[in-house]
Amino acid sequence: MYVVTGGLGFIGSNLIKALNARGIKDIVNVDYQEKLEESFWLDGLIFDELLSPDEFLSEFKQTNQGIDGIFHNGACTDTTEWNGELMMQQNYLYSKSLLDVCVTKSIPLVYASSASVYGASHNNCD
Repeated sequence: MYVVTGGLGFIGSNLIKALNARGIKDIVNVDYQEKLEESFWLDGLIFDELLSPDEFLSEFKQTNQGIDGIFHNGACTDTTEWNGELMMQQNYLYSKSLLDVCVTKSIPLVYASSASVYGASHNNCD
């Protein structure tokens, strides 16, 4: 089984699509349920379940559930977000907790950065 955090976002959903194309359908999608309504690119994607980030981390700490690897794309990618506590929780502390559990359980973790890491561009480009 593979886990994709941020699987309702653009990058995460395309990662699930690529895994499906390789015949992998045993996937846990970790994201917020309320994002389902705005995730129009999910059509045709196959994954076993959708868990919230906190729900997944809690279950993951208890058991590795036969996880072969985790693709971590989940983060607050809003470059205009001013809530520092939210950014620290979602973009640093959650990632650190996930990494700590992966190291303890020897589960591979691939972290894909996004605007959550590099921020807004100072040069507007067309």
